[in-house]
Amino acid sequence: MKNFLLFFSFVFLTFSSFGQLANQNNPKLKEKDRRIYKEQQITNYNAPESQVIIFQEDFNGSEGAFTINTITGPAPWKWTNSGHTGDYPTTALGSTTSGNGWMIVDSDADNFSGGPLEHTELISPVIDCSLYPDIVVSFEQMFRRYQSDTCLVMVSNDGGVTFPGKYYVNPSIDQTGTDNPDLKMVNISSEAGSQSQVVFKFVWYGAWDYGWQIDDVMLMEQPANDLELTGMALNMTGSGPGGFRDYYGKVPLTQVTDIEYGVGINNFGSQTQYNVTSTIDCQENGMSVYNDAVNHGTITSDSSFAAYHSNWYNPSAIGVYEASFAISADSTDEEPTNNSGMVLQEITDGEYNPFGSGDKLSQISGTFYTGGDDGFKLANLFEMEAADEITSVSVGLRTGTSTSTGNCYSCPGALIQVSVFDSAGVVGGNPGQTLLYSDFYTLTEADTTEGIAHIHIPQISPLTGVSQNRMLQPGGYYVAIETYSNAGNSPVTIYDDQTMPRGAWSSIIYIAGEQWYTNGDAFWIQANFGFEASIGNNDFVSEISLYPNPSKGQSTLNYDLSENGNVIINIHNIDGKIVKSIKEGYKTAGKHSKSLNLDKFKNGIYRYDIIVNDNISSGKIVLSK
Repeated sequence: MKNFLLFFSFVFLTFSSFGQLANQNNPKLKEKDRRIYKEQQITNYNAPESQVIIFQEDFNGSEGAFTINTITGPAPWKWTNSGHTGDYPTTALGSTTSGNGWMIVDSDADNFSGGPLEHTELISPVIDCSLYPDIVVSFEQMFRRYQSDTCLVMVSNDGGVTFPGKYYVNPSIDQTGTDNPDLKMVNISSEAGSQSQVVFKFVWYGAWDYGWQIDDVMLMEQPANDLELTGMALNMTGSGPGGFRDYYGKVPLTQVTDIEYGVGINNFGSQTQYNVTSTIDCQENGMSVYNDAVNHGTITSDSSFAAYHSNWYNPSAIGVYEASFAISADSTDEEPTNNSGMVLQEITDGEYNPFGSGDKLSQISGTFYTGGDDGFKLANLFEMEAADEITSVSVGLRTGTSTSTGNCYSCPGALIQVSVFDSAGVVGGNPGQTLLYSDFYTLTEADTTEGIAHIHIPQISPLTGVSQNRMLQPGGYYVAIETYSNAGNSPVTIYDDQTMPRGAWSSIIYIAGEQWYTNGDAFWIQANFGFEASIGNNDFVSEISLYPNPSKGQSTLNYDLSENGNVIINIHNIDGKIVKSIKEGYKTAGKHSKSLNLDKFKNGIYRYDIIVNDNISSGKIVLSK
């Protein structure tokens, strides 16, 4: 995808029922790049035959025609053929000519000790542009933002004495990062057009951030006619303060409201465009169910705008809806590949999931973070427009084996517990009252093979032993999973969809003993309403509860056997070692209780296994004396 530098950042973000946090800080943990990159997503910009390339550099083995000037800090521009080398690396740039190297500021590695502020420049030679009034700088990049990093293209027309042109390259990019590679084009005509002493430079400011990678730099004529679709919006109305909800890939029919469609359009060409029109066509099962066109009139060169279609649409049936967005004008576009896009949304019987197409696919696991091996929580915000009963939660697991660790991404034996929080009590990013809990669920080999686990939410709380109301009234709720990986030996890795923009607090994570952070976009955590998902845990034991939990040393374990069998109860410490084994012997089908004496154990988190005829059900014990 070609991305143009606009004079403002256009991003479609909706306001949710969680809008009270809009003005609060959005804390993020520094992290390794979590994106799962597909094969190279673009090739370098193919300039039309009429478009002259004035200068180009592919950094074959060195900085080439550029020079490096580092003003402050230990993180200079430098040549690389491997990418970032710090503890939180961004994926190596996959540019068109990455095989011969590229340029990088490796802030994470070179300023790891937290040294002075970083300021470094990569400066072009003097270039004669006197024959070309309309000029753009094109380059391929990879960038993720952490805290104070700034990326600039600055332009001089007096041979580098002064630099009046100042363009912010990645103002709207967050920790999710750009595509890899991301083709960026900057219009520098106002400073460089028809000038004979042009110099441009890539300027980095940072302070132990991730860094910036660039390659395949070109200075070329600006195309005459070039519109770009810079944004697509598909927002359902909502009862929250902003009146709209974040995008969800799956929405239950009971939660469907009117959909408002919108577009962002930029005229990157040097010529004014007339009769600029946006058209949206929505199809279900191959048939058009909504079609709307809006004429936006005239758009001058280097101008951008966002517009919503006033005609809304309300899906009335279960199905997959394919919304196609397209823009056009009277003139023939020289780069038509960026004039259209598509967004899918499924209306379901009861599945509610923010995860969408996964075009920009990421992953997340507690093992990615210090202190996250056990007790790591991930949560999605769900906005209820009508009351409905949540019966289970499904979790999308990354399968297979990591080439870097040799371990499975999601391993059998790991534990997951579901909880549901009321977002109305959120203060400073801390979820409010916990309304529902599931039993602890042990991932099975079938789960990790199929890539999905279904976790039942019982009507009896496994923590208190009393009834819990699964009916969620209209409002905002966090549905969270808490993962236990046996000290990192059995990780749980969840998919995260970074394709559609969402509010900062729409998906959050929690590190045990710390706080909630806004890392995450749209976790594959699906709330199921009105039906029971197929549950993969064993069917021999149900309605498990441990009370009290947390325990002061004495607790009662209750369980219900579906058939007769030999029962063993094992207690494991956080390292997975069995510290107590209770042989209950032969038990008949029905309800049973067992008093557990934990007085001799140290405070901490333990796991219990109820083993019935070689089938295991597990749970957590929090010991706090």
